[in-house]
Amino acid sequence: MDTRSSLILKLAKEMFENEHPGGVWPNPDDKADTVTIKCQGKYLSRAEHQLIAEGRIDSVDQS
Repeated sequence: MDTRSSLILKLAKEMFENEHPGGVWPNPDDKADTVTIKCQGKYLSRAEHQLIAEGRIDSVDQS
């Protein structure tokens, strides 16, 4: 995992823990669990946007 991804994941997990004290970061078992992926995506997206706004990471052009 590269540095950018590591920063996003770390902040996403911190955000999740702040909103769900004592909760465990959701991980799908052996298959793609839509609810789990949606939950992870919510926090990963928020973390990425916050890190970009803070200037800690650069935006990636998706075009």
